Amino acid sequence: MTEISKIETGKKKFPFASLEALASFLEMDYSELKDLYVADKLVEEAHKYECSDAVFTVAESQSKYLRNKNVKQGKIKF
Repeated sequence: MTEISKIETGKKKFPFASLEALASFLEMDYSELKDLYVADKLVEEAHKYECSDAVFTVAESQSKYLRNKNVKQGKIKF
């Protein structure tokens, strides 16, 4: 079984390190492909632990909090 076939059948995960090369090959925006890749991992984990869809709302809130926290901390001047 080839590596591509293993990825297609879910027996092997596509390596994140190769994502940029894949985006280039597919002539796709890297950021968009990265978002799809990570979203797939989030969905997989949510289903693995039998979470409700509310987990995605909570994750979005946490992400916004961390993003804002990092922005505010970056503006501190001594």
